[in-house]
Order: sequence, then C-alpha cells, then structure tokens
Amino acid sequence: MALTIKQLSSDSAFLLTLEPIQPESVPGTQPPRPFRILLDPWITPAKKSVRTNHQGLCINSILDIPEPDLIIISSKEDDHCNEQTLKTLPRRSSKMMILGDAQVTKRILSWNHFDPRIIRTMEPWQSRFMAQKKTKGDNILRIPVPSPIMGGACGEVTVALLVHKKEAAIGITYLPPKCYDSRRRSVISFADSDSPISPTATSLWAPRSSSLPRSTLSRSASDLSTRRKRPHSRQRSVCLPALPSSVSMGNLRASRSIVNLDTTAPDRGVSVIFSPHGIPYSAVEPYATSHLLAQAVLPLTALLHCFDSVTYPWWSRNTPSKGMSTAQQTASTLGARACISTHDGNKFTRGFFGDFKSPRRTKYDVDDVKDMVDSASGLSDTHHHRRSHSPGFRTRSTTSVKPTEALLLRSGESVTLTSEGVCELEESGSESWDEDEVPPVPPLPQGFYPTPQSSFEWLPGPC
Repeated sequence: MALTIKQLSSDSAFLLTLEPIQPESVPGTQPPRPFRILLDPWITPAKKSVRTNHQGLCINSILDIPEPDLIIISSKEDDHCNEQTLKTLPRRSSKMMILGDAQVTKRILSWNHFDPRIIRTMEPWQSRFMAQKKTKGDNILRIPVPSPIMGGACGEVTVALLVHKKEAAIGITYLPPKCYDSRRRSVISFADSDSPISPTATSLWAPRSSSLPRSTLSRSASDLSTRRKRPHSRQRSVCLPALPSSVSMGNLRASRSIVNLDTTAPDRGVSVIFSPHGIPYSAVEPYATSHLLAQAVLPLTALLHCFDSVTYPWWSRNTPSKGMSTAQQTASTLGARACISTHDGNKFTRGFFGDFKSPRRTKYDVDDVKDMVDSASGLSDTHHHRRSHSPGFRTRSTTSVKPTEALLLRSGESVTLTSEGVCELEESGSESWDEDEVPPVPPLPQGFYPTPQSSFEWLPGPC
C-alpha cells in the first residue's frame, strides 16, 4: 500500500494519492485506479490574506491535477475554504465528493455553484459507546474501493472529523482492495493453527485488563471457516488481522509498544491525521484506540500538522496554530512514520488593520521537530548521532521502534510512504537532511580558478 503526499502550495493544500501495490505475478488483473484526496485547496489569493512565500504555487489551477475522489475542507476560513479556487471545479461530478463540517458546507451551498448532492456534511466523530448510547452511528464516512478483478474483496476509505473546542482535525484510513479472488483464496491465512500469532495482533499493549468483550476481538477457527464460505458476508472482521483476546485501553500515553507492529503484512493499510491548526492528543486518543486499532492501521503513517506556533491578538478572529509542541505526543504515542509541516506558509493581512493583526510566530525547523518527538518517545539519547552522521543513526530504522521522519516539503514536492515509513522523496530539497550536511559542489569549468575577489553563483547540480 503506497501513499503519495504532494504539496500544492506553501500552505495546507495537499494531494493524497492512495493506491495498492499490485504484485506482478497475479494474472488477469488490471492496474488498480488510484484514490485521490484533495485537502484544503487554496490556489488563488484569499480575501483576507495572501501568501508571500517566494516559492509560489506548483499549479495554475485546480484543474491541472487529476480529478480527486474526495475534497476535504477542514475549516470555513478563506485560506482553507477558498471560493475562487473551488468555483473552478465543475458544478456536477459523478466521481467527486466535497466534505466538511456544518459551517463549511453551509458556506459552500451559499455560493449556489455546486450540486447539493455532491456535498456531504461531516458530524464530529464519537466513540462506539457514545454512539450506542445516543442510538446513532460513529459518524465515520465509509467509501468502498472496488477491486481491480472480479470477485476480489473491496477496499475501504474512512474519513472522520475530530473536534476539540474550535480546532478540528481529519482522520483518514485506507484499506486497499484485494488483488485476488476472495472466493478461491481466503483474505487472511488461518490454515496453520499451530503457528504463532502475528506481532500485529499481540504487541499493541501489554494485556493488563480486558476492557472490551472477547467476542468483538477474537474469532474461533470454526467461525472463521464458516465465514470463508460466505464471501459476500458483511462482517468486516474477516478483512482485518486477528486481534488479541485481551487488550488494555489504559495508560496509552506512557507506552510506546503501540508502534511494535508487523509492517510486513502484504495488504497493510495506511492512516493519516490532517490538522492544519493543531489538535491535542487527548482529542485523538479515543479515535486511535478504537477506530485506528480496529482497522489495523497503526503505527500512524503520516501526521500532517503545523510545525510553527502562531498566535494573534485577542481581538482578532484568526485561528491560532498550536505548533509542534502540541503534536509531539500524538506523533510519539502513535509512532508516526512521518510528520509533515502544514499551514506554515508566510502570510500577511490586507486592509487598514493589517499591521495590527501581525501574528507572533515561534518557528521550529526539522531538527527541532525530530528532537521533540524523540524526546517524547524516549529516543533523545541518540540525538548526537544525527549531527555526527555516525553509523548508529543510520541503522536506527532497523530497530523495533522506528524514529519519526520530519519533512518540510516545498511547493510541488511529494513524498511516498508505506506502512514501514518513507519510501521515496521526489525532490532532494525537502529539507529532510541535516544542517551539517553539505550537498556536493559541481566541478569548476576548465581553466577557471576563482580568487577571493571572484563573484559567481553555483548552479544546482543533478540530484
């Protein structure tokens, strides 16, 4: 399962491309169609603020990218829900769906541009216990992903709205479709009953107490064999790895064993949390310990969170950014494979009160973010390896606890991740290297010998 995250601007506009890694040895299959999610598209200047980042935009219009399956808007503010950008999209679409909270959808409907049938309002996520108490669902949007072959098990995309006071975050999971016939080959191999249980099912937490019923976490062999005979059964537990019979939901913050999962599973899904303004871990914990755990998409694949802490005057209506100091617990506890800077672009406010609304910004670079996450996860003693480039730092990824990669993508750059971590960077200029690392200098032209008085500029060499 591959997740490609592309930065469309220097703010919070991202394009997520989700696609399964199809084996070449599977006959009779077609290349699976990627599932694309567009986050907070802002391509044209907003009314209240414009970006001053010199990098600019990598596209001229939202129509320059492939048509997304989902467009998710995290806030009603102009730099997230931009009218000029969204109005460039067609009024109707048989494929696209626009998601947002009640305030976002109300504003979009007021434009009278889109067909109301493609706009969907997301309700705040709630735990299963609260959902049963209120006789409502958990408010998770579930979208099936068809399999590329006939008879293959469908995948699933889930989207949840996590709310904490005035801040909001978006939780996204993706389970890829199966590239084989589920009627001839079981989704999960349980043939060998004597084989040890996968680490995916045993190393989530120490089994201190059983806080969930056993019937919802384990299945007997006879039950599983019966379910294999019914491929069209709606029981989703067949498509998930087996969970232990006893799982403790307490004291997650002090434990990091949640990240000791088997990342070599063939059809492993991915998970993303998108929080442009920041959200504390207390608002993410119930969602992680229930939905992400049930989907078997932990450790967290990517955390899209603001790095810088930005505050505005008390009388301003601007929403502050809480910065990485709020996200370090989320990244460390959920074992995020990558933490990507979001909504950290430079902006200024137009109008007469522009100078009075200038925010106070506390910046955090890539090394600061790595130190904060390592400190929260107990890896701070290896910080000196990063700057000295010792072999110990280069081999830390082979240990059971993988460090979180901090990335600051420029406009137009992309990164590809799997459940194991960062797989590929499109550009080497994503500032994922260390400050002490100097790129190679291109050779001088023949016969040219610079002097201290010489003035010239190096051109970037090939990557």
